[in-house]
Parts: sequence; structure tokens; C-alpha cells
Amino acid sequence: MDITKKLLGGTFLPMIQGYADSSSSVDMLTMTYALCLDWVDSFIFGYSSINKLLRPDGNDVNIFLKYYEERYSKEAFWLQELPALSKLITKLGFSIIPKEGKEATRWLEDWLQQMCDRADAAIEKGDLLDAANVPIVYQQVKQAVNRDCSDDSETTRKRKIASELFDHMSSAREVLGLVLGYAIFYLSGKPEVQSKLREELLGLNSPIAAGTCESQLPTPSSLDGLPHAWWIREHPTGNTGQYLSMVRAP
Repeated sequence: MDITKKLLGGTFLPMIQGYADSSSSVDMLTMTYALCLDWVDSFIFGYSSINKLLRPDGNDVNIFLKYYEERYSKEAFWLQELPALSKLITKLGFSIIPKEGKEATRWLEDWLQQMCDRADAAIEKGDLLDAANVPIVYQQVKQAVNRDCSDDSETTRKRKIASELFDHMSSAREVLGLVLGYAIFYLSGKPEVQSKLREELLGLNSPIAAGTCESQLPTPSSLDGLPHAWWIREHPTGNTGQYLSMVRAP
């Protein structure tokens, strides 16, 4: 909840309010990527250690997405599906992955390692008084790798840790960001659904409205009791007709 408050109340909602006040357009898919990447990274490394992509200018998340897309080039098929053949081709002096893909991989590795290093520094300094700054997943993965791979060099262990965490981080781009972006797109074309959700949210003891800050966000338990919000959360790509029947029900 501490991480959610910082990202939603401290950054996301003020940004949305700023766009509304200035009547500015915004790429919501890119914004949902940034929000979900920051949220997942905060849970892994601690909020104070992440690379904070959720910013009004969107520059940092666009750079990340550029390298992320370049890393997953179509040529990667050969490495993933035919590794033995790929090694043979490489030994013959041919490069399967294009230059851009290799550069993107190095950039992403450095990007992730920065967060690992910051998390280590936060642990060493004891800078974990704020619960949002605790590198929950990083600590667990590091302990497991150090225990199970004690014979490996420190460099090898660091690479294994980073590799494992990259898979976790990727879920924010491959799943969470896409699903949230789709849910927003779906809601944008359903005014009656928006009205029901707005009615529910404004009826909370701590309503989410213009000017809401992180200290005023409602509790998760209060949100769990909202039927329309629950449906969207559980079925973001679900049966539209079934949902609209529920909305129109007396």
C-alpha cells in the first residue's frame, strides 16, 4: 500500500490532473507502461532504488521502451528455439542478432544493474525506515542465489540475480501495462460505465477526486466492496454485454 500511495497519490493522479487542467493530450498506453514498471520495480527493489519512469515528459519511459522493443528482434527466434544451431553459426563468424539488438541488451542490463546496486546501497546504509523502500523481492532472490550458487564468482551470482529479476520486471511491460491500457481504452468508450465507477469512487469515505494526494487514498478493503470496480479489475477484457447488463440492473 505504501508503494501504491506514492505512485498513485504522489505522481499518477497529479499528472492526470495536470493534463486535464491544461487540456493536454497524453499517450495513455505509454503512461500505463511507466506506472506499472515503476510499481513492479518498486516492489522488487524498493521505491527509492528504481529508475522512476513515470514523469510528465515521458522521455525516460520512451527510451526504455525503445531499447526493450529492439532487444526482442525477430532474429531472437534462433537463439531461443535453436540454440545449438545458433552457436554453430556464431562460431563460423556470423552474427545472428543485429547490432541494435546487442546494444539494447547491454543498455537494459546496465539499467537493471543500476537498481540492483541502489538496493544494495540502501540495505547497507539501513535506509529502509520507509516500508516503500524495502527491496522485498531483491532481498529474497539474492539470498536464494547466494545460497544455491555459493561456488560461483560474485560476478556470476550478480548476473543470475539480475537475469531472474529481469523476468519479473518484464511482466510490467508484457502483461500489467497492456491490460491496464486496454481497460482504460475500454472505459473511454463506455460513458455509462464511467458514471457508475465515478459514483462508487465518490461514495467512499476517502473519495478519489481532483486534488487527491497520497495520504487521502482509500484503503484496499474499501475498494474491494465496490461491485463495478471489482468487475473491471477481475474482467478487464471480459464479456462487455454481461457487464453492461449488470450496470443497467436496478
